[in-house]
Parts: sequence; C-alpha cells; structure tokens
Amino acid sequence: MGWYDPELQAIVLGKTWNETTIVHEFHHRYLEKIWGIYKQAQAGQKVVNQAWIEETEKLFEMLGIDLSQDQITVEQQEQFASMVEAYITGLGVEKPETQAFTDFLNWVPEKYKS
Repeated sequence: MGWYDPELQAIVLGKTWNETTIVHEFHHRYLEKIWGIYKQAQAGQKVVNQAWIEETEKLFEMLGIDLSQDQITVEQQEQFASMVEAYITGLGVEKPETQAFTDFLNWVPEKYKS
C-alpha cells in the first residue's frame, strides 16, 4: 500500500507496499506531468509535436478527462495508474476500450528513439 502526495510531489510507501505500488503511485505524478505539458501547449507556452497532442487527447478521452477541466480528478488518476500497473505487470489491458492506452504507451518510447 502507498499513496502519492501531490503537494509534496512524493510517493509514500506504507508497511504493505510491494514493487507494483511504486509503479502505480509514480504514474499519478506522470499523468499530472502529461496534463501540465498539454495545458502549457494549449496556452502557447510550450511547443510539442502535434502527434503527441493527438495521442494525449485520445488518452484523456479514454480516461474521461474533459479538456476544459482545471485538474485531473482522483478517479482519473486512479484509473490511469491502475491501467499502467496492469500493463506493466501483464495482468490485463487487452480490452478494446483500452486500445488508446496501449497505443499511447507504445507511442511514447518510439518518440524517445527519434
């Protein structure tokens, strides 16, 4: 067990944590970071690749994120973190409704190679 503290930007591990706890909690922060970059790009404060915008918008749509909302909800963060954890551990994310998530995860490393 663990949790992510957004104010401290810290992962706190409880007594019953395991390796997937770290992965899960880290991805709360990762989604916040993606959201921040997206918002900066939309405000013209950051230049990002249009393909990144498109893939990110698909991910946000899948998570039920309204592009006009001010911040990511706890439920949206939990959904994303749980999906990443399932993907990494091989415990699922093979459903058609999660294809955008799988596409996003596969797309990100490709961009680091180029």
